[in-house]
Amino acid sequence: MNWRTALLPVVRAVSEDPDAYVVVREAVTRQAAEALAAMKPDGTGNTLSTPAENSAWALGNLDGVAADVVSSLKSDRGREWQAAVLADLSRTGEGEKTAVPAFAEDAADYLVARWRGDVAAEGAEALERQAASMFGEWCDAVGVIGTAREEAAEQIERGQRTAGRGVLMDLH
Repeated sequence: MNWRTALLPVVRAVSEDPDAYVVVREAVTRQAAEALAAMKPDGTGNTLSTPAENSAWALGNLDGVAADVVSSLKSDRGREWQAAVLADLSRTGEGEKTAVPAFAEDAADYLVARWRGDVAAEGAEALERQAASMFGEWCDAVGVIGTAREEAAEQIERGQRTAGRGVLMDLH
């Protein structure tokens, strides 16, 4: 038995409640940020992108779950579900603003806070490219530049999209 056979239906059922989906998304986001924060900036190739690629797979799975939930609800309820998720993830639902700590102070919190700002500014698009965006923020913070970064970012973004499509196929 694998993840999709055992746990995907459970995550999908729980995600009918936008608050529950947010809890799961925040947990995966925190794990992704901690994995990036633990990376050394001198990595290349697979070493540079492996933690972000793993996060992309997990986040893409959640993207697929979210897309399935929204499509299963009547249009108004789907929009309400998505709005509730985006408000909670951006922390702008009740006027709360998340301060961005310095990267050197707390790299994981920095990455999460920067991404929350992306959600506030860009909405659902920020979720769909979350892994690549967080990887880019990490690269900016530690000074990784060049072709290896660009190639890794493209691979990470592609991986997240592919995982999301895979979940949608598995759910139907």
